[in-house]
Order: sequence, then structure tokens, then C-alpha cells
Amino acid sequence: VTQVVLWTNIPRNLVLKQLEKQLGLRVAAASLSTGWLGNTHLRDVTIGLPLAEDSLVRVPAMRVKHTSLLGLLWTRAVTLQAIELDRPDILVRQDQSGRWNLQEVADLLGRTGGKETATDQAKTKTTRPTLPAVRVREATVVIVDRGGRTTTVKPLHVEGDPEGALTWRYDVAIGDVSEHSPAPGVRLTGRVAVGGSWRHEVDLRAANVEQWAKPWAGDAPPLVAVTAEWRGEVKAAGVAGRLTLAELHLGGNTASGTLGIGGEGGRVAVRPEDLFVHTPGSGLPELRLTAGKVALDGKSAAAEGLTVQAFGGVALVAGNYDWASGSADLKADWSDFALPGEDFSHRGSLTATLRNPLPGRPVIEARLTSNGNTSFGAWDANLALGASGNGWRDMDWRLRADRLALTGDRAVTLDGLAANVETRGDVVTLTSLRGPGKVVASGHGRYNLADKAWDLRLDLSNLPRAVTFGRQTPLAITFNAWGNAKHVRFEKPGLHVRGAEAELTAEGWYYRGQPEPLDVKMHVKHVPPRVAATDDPPLFGYVLGDARLTGTVFPRDIYVEGKLIGRNVRFVDRPIGDVTAAFSGRADAEGVALRTSKIDLLGGTWELHALLPEGGVLGMNLEVTGLPLPEVAAALERPDVEGVIDARFAFIIPRLEAEAVRATADVKARGVKLASLRADTAEITLACADGTLRADPVRLRKDDGTAEATAELDVRAFRQLRATLTLAGWPFEPSPGNKAELWGGTTGVRVTLPGGTDAEGQPVKLGIDGPLDVSAALTLKDQPLGDAHVLADFRGRLFDLRSLSFDGLDGTVQGQALVDLDRPFDTRGSLFWEDFNAGRVPEFFPDNETLVGLSGRLSGSARVGPAPGPRALEPLRVQAFVDSQDFRYRTIPLGDMRMTAFTDLDRLVVEDSLENPTTVELAGGLLRIWGRLSRLKPGDEIAAAPGRNTLLLSQLQVAFERLDLDQIVHAFAPESDRMEGKLAGGFTAIAGTRPARAAGAAPSGQDTLEKVFRRITADGRLEVTESNLGNLDAVDFLYRALSFVPAAEAPEGRGELAFHMEDGLLSLNNVRFFNRGVELRAVADIDRVWEMPDGPIEGTAVGNLRPFRDLKLPFFAASDVDKVFTALQGDAAAVRLSGPLRDYDLTHLALSELGQGIRMLIVGDAEKAKRRAR
Repeated sequence: VTQVVLWTNIPRNLVLKQLEKQLGLRVAAASLSTGWLGNTHLRDVTIGLPLAEDSLVRVPAMRVKHTSLLGLLWTRAVTLQAIELDRPDILVRQDQSGRWNLQEVADLLGRTGGKETATDQAKTKTTRPTLPAVRVREATVVIVDRGGRTTTVKPLHVEGDPEGALTWRYDVAIGDVSEHSPAPGVRLTGRVAVGGSWRHEVDLRAANVEQWAKPWAGDAPPLVAVTAEWRGEVKAAGVAGRLTLAELHLGGNTASGTLGIGGEGGRVAVRPEDLFVHTPGSGLPELRLTAGKVALDGKSAAAEGLTVQAFGGVALVAGNYDWASGSADLKADWSDFALPGEDFSHRGSLTATLRNPLPGRPVIEARLTSNGNTSFGAWDANLALGASGNGWRDMDWRLRADRLALTGDRAVTLDGLAANVETRGDVVTLTSLRGPGKVVASGHGRYNLADKAWDLRLDLSNLPRAVTFGRQTPLAITFNAWGNAKHVRFEKPGLHVRGAEAELTAEGWYYRGQPEPLDVKMHVKHVPPRVAATDDPPLFGYVLGDARLTGTVFPRDIYVEGKLIGRNVRFVDRPIGDVTAAFSGRADAEGVALRTSKIDLLGGTWELHALLPEGGVLGMNLEVTGLPLPEVAAALERPDVEGVIDARFAFIIPRLEAEAVRATADVKARGVKLASLRADTAEITLACADGTLRADPVRLRKDDGTAEATAELDVRAFRQLRATLTLAGWPFEPSPGNKAELWGGTTGVRVTLPGGTDAEGQPVKLGIDGPLDVSAALTLKDQPLGDAHVLADFRGRLFDLRSLSFDGLDGTVQGQALVDLDRPFDTRGSLFWEDFNAGRVPEFFPDNETLVGLSGRLSGSARVGPAPGPRALEPLRVQAFVDSQDFRYRTIPLGDMRMTAFTDLDRLVVEDSLENPTTVELAGGLLRIWGRLSRLKPGDEIAAAPGRNTLLLSQLQVAFERLDLDQIVHAFAPESDRMEGKLAGGFTAIAGTRPARAAGAAPSGQDTLEKVFRRITADGRLEVTESNLGNLDAVDFLYRALSFVPAAEAPEGRGELAFHMEDGLLSLNNVRFFNRGVELRAVADIDRVWEMPDGPIEGTAVGNLRPFRDLKLPFFAASDVDKVFTALQGDAAAVRLSGPLRDYDLTHLALSELGQGIRMLIVGDAEKAKRRAR
């Protein structure tokens, strides 16, 4: 009977129904054989979801060890003890709603297995479920998504065995799980606590599984590898637990950390608890996810409150995606993003929506706002992105910048920038690019998603001027490149940037997989602009540069070598020629380093080193050796500069702003000469930080003297300069032999530099605050002159000369003054000198014979102050009084002197009036002096000629009376005979300076004395009385020619002359002298008066014994020249004067040989005499 039962379908149906009951799945088999002991063999088995058409599993052969048939017939319940599947085919499919069949299987197993078992246990408290041993061999898994994309995973091996009554151990291997295998493989091992909450643990290791994802990720998917462990249990809402990622590799990105996973309201919720994400090569820092969740079910995915920490700030992300409609929403906000060690902050937001109004017709709308600050300025951006099409492979994208601006020193506004992009199949194409405002932009590019091939060309012109460093024309950029996943090629001109001052081109390639994939050649051309004729930069020329970049980009290790060539370089107005500098450098993970070769420039050697550490700031070192100062000074038109400099400069540049730059310099110079400043050595230490330039110390050494100074200047405003100065025997030598040995200085002065306005809107003027205390030992012509001391205070615009003293020339000087620069006509000061020995002056000028003969002593005083009275000539008065103590020049006694002058700083008037006389007691007589010196203003007639110097006009009037002629003559000709007579008369002179010589004009060749005399025009009159002039060579010659012997008694001769001087020619006109019946007349010219007494004289003199009034001339004959000279025959003599004035020659002349000038003088005098006689 039993055998008969086994031959029927009863056992088969009984076993299959019990399997379907326990699994909750539809189970069918083409044939089944079973034995009394519970060994069942099933062939062509199919297992599927209850209502599904497709089978989940197809198994050619399945073996089951279960309850014996007697037990089965008695209890009608099956207990599975072991299941074996050989070469099953497993189909994993996604339906159109996005739900996978495995999700349905899990739900069924949960309802029929875990949940029910837990309920039964709660009721009985004694029965614990059991799990059979499981063996799956050579299984093949086919995965199909709702789009029809398919991948096959094989082989799948499963081994599961009970470990006692409480746990069940399993080991699942998919693919090739051998170590270091390039093939994909997954290994899962773990245990399950049977019953209760079904606590379980899984250790997961997977490698190269991206190969199974090619239908979704393409032929070159990113590398995927993971090592993780799972600890979980079954709860009422589903499976829950914690996934700990030891490491997850996705391409070059990695993740590690902990995720909480569990069921919530029919969804699976994934909560990052402390998840770290690394994206090397992206420029992003480590991302840390610490809060929020992602909820998943078969219909949608939603993110809530995802908290991402990065860049020192926080981002909050939320969004959802509906599997069925393909709709999605995304919102992200971030703030306080910053870069370590950089002046950078960023905040912004992103909102985006995805809709499918028609099936397969996605529509995207997104809005990105971004704003922040950098060391270059702040930016503000508001970008709109839109897209629509017939599917993801047929989309039109639109990008528009509603707001795109950079503020700061180089402000740029690109509001309105727009671009259109389309996707057609695997090809993404940039179809158009439109620039904002006047910016002209065009572009075209393509990217093939399948083979990763791409090309791109951009042309931008008329970019805002602020983008460039130039000043003439806006910037233009051309970019042309193509490539694929393996290489990038920059076709000529690859990259071309053209601005007002420079052009840059680059071409080359980047080949992945090669030892040095980067190879780019660059060329730079710099042409300095000329904005206007007045634009004259100090350094001018044309710069050409070539460089080659080689190495790797990821990781960064780039080498650069090249050279810069300066063509036709000119420093100021001095041509330097061509300058060449080779350079080399490297950029790697530690930073960027660059250095030049030694450069010969301006006679010195220059070398530059630059270093930019990773995450640090730019540093540069410049070393200059053997730089001759004359080379630099010649270009600056300063021929009076000498010396050689060695210098080392160091710059720290955290950002391109003047106040951010920090710099130091050590400068050493030798043989320094700057105008009248000379030093054997000079050492200067400079430092610039926080916008302040400091020179501390500045040390100069000359002979045995030193000078040490400090200075501090705010380079941001150039308004305040602070300085100290200490002198110790410093030799100030303005000219050879003349020196002041200085001691003292100032403990600190503050100089307010002019420019700008103050808080009240008033212009800021030069001001100085601080003390001055300087002593000097003076040397003149290599001889000690005396000691001087100055004690003063500067108080803003007020200069207080508290004390000025001098001891020397056997006398003393004491003085003081108070000067207000804002009220110069309130200046007050006084100077007193006493007992100066004039006889010592020639000691200092032994080669100057003119000074020989000074003697006597001088005392006196001078005062300056506001002019008294409402009608003063000018607002400021200067008075001087000199007391003579036997002061004389050789034979000329010089008595007391007094002078009064008035000035308004544009004009100086030396006054001579009863109230304010200017007189000099000289040679027994008296000189009275009046003068005026004026500064000509633009528009004055004489100042019409352009010039760079100040033009001056001087006028002088001198009157004198009863000067002793003998004293004057013997002062200059001590060997001469006595020359009696008294001089009286006066003259008026006018002189003016001339415009400076035009640039490039040849020098005049005139010395100072010649220039002075050539610019003087003078007219005057001279009278002599009580004289016979017999000791004058020309007079003596005529006396002897006329046989006239002057009487021995007191002389009674008298005479006069008029003179005129112009351009250095002195003309003596109408010279007349009368002595006891003898009449002398003469005319003469003395040329080159600046050479007197060596200047040449040309003249004629005539003497006659009978006065013209006694001549026998008929009426009207006095005007007849021939009759006058006929009447003079026998009573007259003539002489010619010629040669140097010091020793001129005398030649006898006949009256017929007289020139026209002397003839007219004689005839005129004769006519006057006859008229008086009538």
C-alpha cells in the first residue's frame, strides 16, 4: 500500500504545498521523487511570486531533505532539513513602478517566516524555528531594470548550515572571490540568531563589481570596491541595523563611517551617523555627513535634513524623487564655507526641480545663488538653468546669468551672460554663447558620452577693461582644444589671451598613462602701452617669453623651463638694449618654486627666487650684486651719483594688495656719492608690513664719522613719516676743502606730507614736529673756521630757532628766529655778531689776490620782523647795522653801514629814505643805495620765453659823493703816483635772469662772471673835482704834448663823463676835464668788462691850451668842423688809446685822424662856448 501511495501524486502535492506554505512563494516541479526517509528530488523546478508570470528561480535539479513520509502523513507538516540547488537561474527584475521582485520576496518571507515564527513563539514560548542547511552551486543571476538594461552575475555559491539550535552560519560567494583577482567578486559571510528578532551579522567584501554595472555606467565605469560589516535585526517595521563602512571606493573617491538603516512607515530609512567622504582630485575637502536621512521605498526616495560639513561650514540638503513619474525636487543651502589660510568665504543656495509633464519629456528648472569674499574682492552670482526635451538623450539646456559680478579693485559685471547646450543621444553640444552688454562671445563644443571624445572653441572679446592689467583696450580670449578620456590636445592657438599690454598663447597636450602626460608650450609677448604723449614709464621695452611645462597633473608634479627676453629695454631715457633671463621651476604637492638664472642688467647681476608653498603664501627673494649707481643715476639724469650696491630683497605676498605685502631688504653700498653727500659705506635694513615701510637702521660711515637714522612711512596714505637721526663726527663736505663735522641730530620727528584734505576738508600741508640739536666744527679751505650750534624745535608749521651760535674768526654770533609757514610775514628774528676779524678772511683764500688787504674788525646786528606802519613798501622788514672798527680794504677805509629792506617774498626792495636809509661810509665819502629784486610771474613780458627756472629782474641805483680818488686808485694800484681828486655821481643798472637752456641745447661756454656782466645794462655819470689827473697816463701824455706843467698848488681841475654798459661793453661818452686853461676831451670803449683790468680799451683823447671861447672864429663858423680844427692848430694835441686796460698803448694822432665821435664832441663844445661868449 505504501509503495502504491509513493507512485501517486499525493506525496508530490503534499511536499510542494508545504514548501509554498513555508516560503510564501509559488513552487512547481516537472517531476518529483521522494523516499520514506524524507529525501526528495525535484527536476525542472520553478519558483516565483504568486501572481507573477515570470519565474524568479528556475532549477534543473533540486534536492530537499525534509520530514519522513510517515511523519508527513501523520502531521501533514514539513520540516526542511537541507536544500540543494544545482545551476539555478535567478531572475531579478524591476517593474514599471520601480519596485524589484526581490523586495516582494523579502516581504513574503518576512510575513511567512520571521513574523509568524515570532508570533508563534510568543504564544508557545517553547518552539524555536529551525533553518535548513542550504547549498547553491553554479547559480546565474540575471538583473533586468524597467528600461530593459540587463547584466548577468555568475557564478553564485551559497553554503548555509545550522550551528546548534540558536544560530545559522552562511557563506555567499559571487563571481571570482580569489585575492587580487581582476574579475568582479563579492563575498558575504555571517550568522543569524534563529527566532526572536532574528539578529544577524554580515561581513561584506567586494571588488571590481563595476564590471557588472556597464549597462548603466558605460564601457569604462569607475572602480568599485567595498569592505563593510552589517549588524541588524528584524523589527515590526522591517529589517533595521547599522552598516559600518571600513572603506568604500568609487572611482577615485572613498567613503568610510557608519550608517543607520531601518524601516520607517513602509520605507527603508538610511541615516548617516558619521560618514566621511573623500574626493581626491576634485579640489573638495573631506565631506562629513552627520545628520538627516534618506528614505527609500519602491516608489520614491526622499532626503531630509542631510547635514554635510565641509570647508569649515555646513550645508543642508533636502529633496525627493518619484520613481514612477520621474519627478524630483532638490534644495541645498550652505554657509560659512572658507579655505584654510586664505581670505575666502562663501555662501549660497541651490533649488532644482525635475518634471515629466509628458511621458519621456523631462523638464528641469534650477536656480543657483552664490556670493562671498576673496582677497581680490567680493562676488555675487544668480544663475538660472533650464532644460527640456524628448528624453534625457534629446535635451536642450539653457544657462543665464541674471547676476554675475565681481567687486573690488578690478570690478567685473557679466550680467546677462547666456549659453545654450543640447544633448542628442550620446553627444552634448554647446550651440551658442552670448556675452553681456558690449562683450562679444561665441563658442562651439561637443562631448560624446560614449567614447568621451570632445572639442571646444571659445572666442571672447571686448571683455571689461577691469579684467585686464592693461589700460588701453579690453581683453580678448580664444580657447581651442579637443580630446577624449585618454588625452587633451590644445590646437594652435590653443589658448590666446590678448590685452592692452600683453599677449599669451599656449599649445600642447595631455596624455594619460604616460610618465609625463603634460607637455605644453607657452609664449608671452608684452608691449607696454602709451596712453598719451605724457605717458613716460621709467622702464620701457618689449618682453618676449617662452616656456615649456611638462609633468603630471594628478598628482601634481609639473616642471617648467623657459626664458624671458627684453627687447629694446630703456630705463627712463637711457637705452639698455636686450636683456635675457632663463628660468626654471617646479609645481608639486608641496607647492610651486621658480628661479631665474643670473641676469646682467644696468651693470649689475640680478637673480630672482619665488616659492609658493601648498596652502601657504607667495614668497620671493631678489638678489642684486655689483650694481653701479652711476648706471642707474645716468638714466635719471643725476651724474653726481656714485657707488656700488649689493642688495637682498624678500617679499611675502599673501594677496595682491599693497597693504598685504610684507617685504624686507638688506642693502649695502660702498663709495656712495649723492650730490654733496658722500659715504665710504652705507647699510640699510628695510621692512614693509601692514602697510608700513620701515628703514631701521640706516648706517652711513665716512672716514671716522658715522650717521645712523631710522624712518617709518605709511605707504597706504603717504601722509606720515617718522624719523630719528644721530650724527657722530659726520663729515659733511659740500665741496673739497669745505667741511662741517656734525654731531647730534634729532631724537624723533614726525613729518606730515602734503596732499589730500583733513577732517575739516582743508588741504593738508607739510608739517614737522620734533626737536633738532646739531653742533658742527666748520672747516673752510682746509682751515678751521669755527664752531656752530643749532638748537630748534619744529611744531607743525612753526619753526622755532631757539638758538644759533658761532665762534670763529676771533668773534661770536648769536641768533634766534620764529617762523610760521602759514604766516610768513609774522616772522621775527635777530642776529648779533661781535668783533669779527676781517683780516683773517684772506687766510682762507690765499690764491684770491682781491681779498688781500682786508683788515679791521666788525660788529653789528640784523633784525627781521613785520614792517611797521600802514604804508610800508612790503609786509616784512629786514634791518642790518654794521659797526666798523678800523675796517678797511687796503687803502680804502670802510666805515659804518646800515641797510633797510622790505619784502613780500616775491619782491625785495632795499630802501634809501630819511626814515630808512641804506648807506655805506666809503673812502672818506658816502654811498647811498636803492635796489629792487623781483620774481617775474607768468605773463610778464620778459618772462614770455618758456623756461624751467625762476626768472628774476633786478634794479640798482647808487649815488656817491666826495669819494677820495687817491684811496681808491692806490687800493688797486699801490705803486701808482698820488691821484688827487674827489668823486661824485651815480648810476642806474638793470639786470634779469634768462630762461634755462632748452633740453639738448649746447652750453653757451660762458663762465658765471661773463653771464652776469652780459645781463647788466647800466647808465651813469661821474664827476671829479680837486684833481689834475696828471698821473693818469693818457692825461700825462697830452700834458706833455701841449707842454703843459700843472701848478704845484692845490689842484683845481674838474671833469665829468657819462657812461653806458650793455652786453659787457662799457662806453665812456663825453669825457671832459678842465684844469687851469687846459681842456681835455675823450671817448672810449672798454670791451669784455668781466676781464678787467685785462679787458681791451679803444679810445681817443684830445687836449687844447686855449679855451674854445677864446678862439678867433667868424659868426656861424663854430659849427664848421674844418674851421674849428683849423683854429685849434698849434694849440691842440690828440692821442689814441688801445690795448688791455691794465697796460694800454698811447699813440699820437693828427687832428685830421680823429674819429667822428670825438669830432662831434669837440664841435659841439665849441659851439656852446661861442654862444656863452656872446
